[in-house]
Amino acid sequence: MEDLNNANDEIISKDITEKGKTVTVIARPICDDFWELSIRGKGSQFTTWTEWFASPEEAISEGLSAILKEGLQEFYSNPDFEYGF
Repeated sequence: MEDLNNANDEIISKDITEKGKTVTVIARPICDDFWELSIRGKGSQFTTWTEWFASPEEAISEGLSAILKEGLQEFYSNPDFEYGF
């Protein structure tokens, strides 16, 4: 696991790598009090939560918990999109 990245002082991200595959957990501000959580997998495949979070730390923590529970592969590549490639 790598440190939190905060290149533009807005979006917070954390890269997670397992067995050569990397996903990025992303917390993006929606407004002053809410943050959106997404996980970017292979290419431009995103999983985005419909629930908003009170802080970027809460959003990132939820994303990391989901990866631990579901497995990184669940977020890395969606087999429903594989047929077109």
